Amino acid sequence: MKRAILILISILGVFRCFGQRELSISVRNKENKRIPYALVILKNAEFAFNTDKKGNSVFFLKDSQIDTLLVKAQGFEDLTVSIPKEGKDLIINLTEETHPNLKAARRNSAKVKPSELNGIDKDSVFYFIGLGKRYENPNYLQYAQKFVIEKAGSALTSVTVNRLVLFLRNDGFDADLKRAMFRIRLYTLDSLSDTPGKEFCNEVIQVVDTVQKVVKIDLSKYKITIPTAAFFVAIEVLRIPYNEQLVLLNKHGIAYDAPPHTLDRGNIFQPFIGLLPRGKQNGAWVLTIKNEWKQYKYFPDKSTNFAISATVVP
Repeated sequence: MKRAILILISILGVFRCFGQRELSISVRNKENKRIPYALVILKNAEFAFNTDKKGNSVFFLKDSQIDTLLVKAQGFEDLTVSIPKEGKDLIINLTEETHPNLKAARRNSAKVKPSELNGIDKDSVFYFIGLGKRYENPNYLQYAQKFVIEKAGSALTSVTVNRLVLFLRNDGFDADLKRAMFRIRLYTLDSLSDTPGKEFCNEVIQVVDTVQKVVKIDLSKYKITIPTAAFFVAIEVLRIPYNEQLVLLNKHGIAYDAPPHTLDRGNIFQPFIGLLPRGKQNGAWVLTIKNEWKQYKYFPDKSTNFAISATVVP
């Protein structure tokens, strides 16, 4: 993990270090209403964090640090902002996206049984993103699973996510891997790149889960119609203290029982999504810290899919 800057997402317990200056950020819309959990990417440092539920965050950077912020929030246009050379308060106003949600004609389908895509037996999930992958620091912003249906116009009624749930104790160090808060994002397929394309639901679907390995999210109240035959269900990782997990980074993979005060400890963020070695093609895609989608490969000799299933009604 690059440490060109020291980032502090929580304003509690921070202190000023020599040669550093404090910068506070407030992300709002054009009417100055605060935007919770906006994503801020420091492009040169290749580091990212989310604001808090009031749209605020505080971080420190070196006096000589020159960087540019990419600010993203669901339902708003991305905005690139240069870090000011002076001052310590920065208010960022985002513009709401002008294009309407993508729609598809809903077909009459009385008494049609729902269909589960990528159905998963919870006892068959043994691998998780970020766990034991050699040389990988899983600092991805989103995890997206690709699905294909026969025709556009089906209703998306629920999404089920399988994730890592553990509680470890080693020499007085507690690693609580149960709690997690994340968001569901939905994308069409970009036919040119085969990556997630346009978002077709601007509703903020936020999930707070503290105990479950298998999390089923009921989407029926959102009345979501899938506008294309191929689409993606993505998990947006919120890089906030609530989800933060301190780990030991080494050449053999990530260890969750890192002793306190270890120099090569790093931080990654919940939820840790399950992985499946099945399917004819890799359906797993990740959004990198550079704001680029790339296909994710975990199994060297098999295709990789995320343990994410979707229920649709034709």
